[in-house]
Amino acid sequence: MSRYLVIAYAGNHRPAVQHSRDRGFLQRMVGWEAASTLKRYEPILDGFVEFLPQKRRSAPIATDTPSEVERFRDEELRQGKSAVTANFTLKVLRAVFNSARRKGLTPTNPAEAVELMPEDCEERLPFTEEQIRQLLSAANTEWIGMIFLGLHAGLRLNDAANLTWENVDLVNRTLSFRPQKTAGRKQGKKRETVIFLHPDLFLPKT
Repeated sequence: MSRYLVIAYAGNHRPAVQHSRDRGFLQRMVGWEAASTLKRYEPILDGFVEFLPQKRRSAPIATDTPSEVERFRDEELRQGKSAVTANFTLKVLRAVFNSARRKGLTPTNPAEAVELMPEDCEERLPFTEEQIRQLLSAANTEWIGMIFLGLHAGLRLNDAANLTWENVDLVNRTLSFRPQKTAGRKQGKKRETVIFLHPDLFLPKT
């Protein structure tokens, strides 16, 4: 019997490793439709299954235990991941098990019994001018553009990587895009972010 974590992507997205008793399980359980969101959560769910002993990977969902979830969280921390990342992993597992419980696949949610880790507030300092110069000197052409987009436009790495010429208005010197992290919370035209291009970002189309 296969397990429960295969994500069936639409279009050109590649299916995950076969760990599921049902190919569309995660999509139907949690109700997330955005392929980018599914892609973000897939490594967490696959990672949890891979963490389990071989003989446990094909067991029913109802047999998963709090101690297994807790050991998985602790392993994430042991590998150097932050408490914030470990807590996010735990929240994803809670959501999946909650949905499984609502659908009668398990009587309990083992992830609910695992405590979130205290999250230390970290002050994020901007790069110094010298650090930026060092980054630019070591970067290739593509990464130079990514660095400038982060420096002058505040774009997240994934948003910068997904830009095309269609996002750029050379006449008005603006950049329009939908931030993947926040666009889903907005409606209509508010989903689109428009920023003016800094002179360092403006390059004629060739």
